[in-house]
Amino acid sequence: MANKIVYFSFLIALFILRAAHGAEILKDRELDESTLCMEYEEIYFSCHLRGKGSIVSICSSANNSPKEGYVQYRYGTHENIELNFPKNKIPPQGIFSLTDVTEGSIRGMHIKFTSGAYTYVVSSVMPGGLYVTRNNKVVFDAYCSSGKNITFPDAAYRGIEQHPMTEVDLH
Repeated sequence: MANKIVYFSFLIALFILRAAHGAEILKDRELDESTLCMEYEEIYFSCHLRGKGSIVSICSSANNSPKEGYVQYRYGTHENIELNFPKNKIPPQGIFSLTDVTEGSIRGMHIKFTSGAYTYVVSSVMPGGLYVTRNNKVVFDAYCSSGKNITFPDAAYRGIEQHPMTEVDLH
């Protein structure tokens, strides 16, 4: 009888530990839901856009210089990535640029790229966000509502070419 009590106590303890471990895994997945980056990629930027129901992410892998690895912009939801740019995983040189837009008390950086007539600007200026221009006129503008990845990591400075400010940065 005593052995049965020990055995059942052991099973109950094991069940509780597994349930707690499962809750921890779920918690980690919930944190990862704020990005469209894959688990093996580095997150350069990612946030939910206020009032849009979408996520904007800049993801990279092996991007140690502008000529190495890849950087991709992703916009949409986990169920539907509406834009993945560039489509192929290629080095970012000549595709993405990084610009310091710090002026006075405003501090931040922009990662930009152009696709057709549109220029996409992912901004780390608080609260972070995304805007898109066409012929230097803003056609889309959204701020981050949440996200822990709205400042660019050091790797972005190594992996993306830095360019001076242009008219599109003055939004």
